[in-house]
Amino acid sequence: MSLSFFAAVDDIRDAAIEHRLPGPRKKLLWATILAQVAKRDACDGSLANLLLGIIRDYLKKPTDEDIISMWLQTESGGGDDPEELLPECVRIDLEMELLAEVTRVAWDEARPPKRKRR
Repeated sequence: MSLSFFAAVDDIRDAAIEHRLPGPRKKLLWATILAQVAKRDACDGSLANLLLGIIRDYLKKPTDEDIISMWLQTESGGGDDPEELLPECVRIDLEMELLAEVTRVAWDEARPPKRKRR
């Protein structure tokens, strides 16, 4: 059974929701990202680095076959021949695909569509 790319995004988001930032106030990573995006349409690069760390930890668990399967579910990897893919290389590209998608989810949550007035 292969992992779903979008299930991985959900798992990474869940980990970010629970991840506490260093420091005395122990803020939550996801909540901090959402607050920054809502306020200034951006977030600190250090928060993106923390997300990337969560993604890298997540990608240590799946098998090589699962990594390739997730890659093939992305727009970038959708047309690739799985027989020609090297899991070590795909893992690095998959990190960036997951970071982009998790970031998109954060922006969508922080900036929900405005309702139209009647």
